[in-house]
Amino acid sequence: MLQYFKEKRDVNLHAQPIDAIKEISLAIEESIWRDAMPPLPGLVGGPVTVTAGDKYKFADWSGSEGILTLCDAYLHELRAFVLEGQGRPMLRG
Repeated sequence: MLQYFKEKRDVNLHAQPIDAIKEISLAIEESIWRDAMPPLPGLVGGPVTVTAGDKYKFADWSGSEGILTLCDAYLHELRAFVLEGQGRPMLRG
């Protein structure tokens, strides 16, 4: 993961902004009406309800994680890397 984000950083700084794709998911809940007409208030049935959830992804990431999930995992991995380095002579500070 550290290498993936390092490459993203290099492209972003030296070539072009990183592209992200917006993935939209829809959850549709339907009601079945007994007749062709919508039901009267208080009866079974009702209109279709649609809720949307947006998720941004890196176009070249093969996993199902969105950008926020990847960034969170990257920061945890980076923090662990730095802490490990501070315990060795390679990083001090």
